[in-house]
Amino acid sequence: MIYDILKNKKSMLIILIGLLAVSIAFVSADGPVRLFILYLLFLLAMTFTK
Repeated sequence: MIYDILKNKKSMLIILIGLLAVSIAFVSADGPVRLFILYLLFLLAMTFTK
C-alpha cells in the first residue's frame, strides 16, 4: 500500500500538505487537542503499516 502511494506523486503531495496542516494545528493547539492529534496520527500509522 505504501509503495502505491510513493509511486503516485499526487497523493504524496496531498500527504505532505496534510502533515504540514497537522504540524501547524499541533503548534497552535492546547494540551488535550495535541493528544488528540497524536492519537489520530497513531491511528493513521497503524492503518499504513497493516
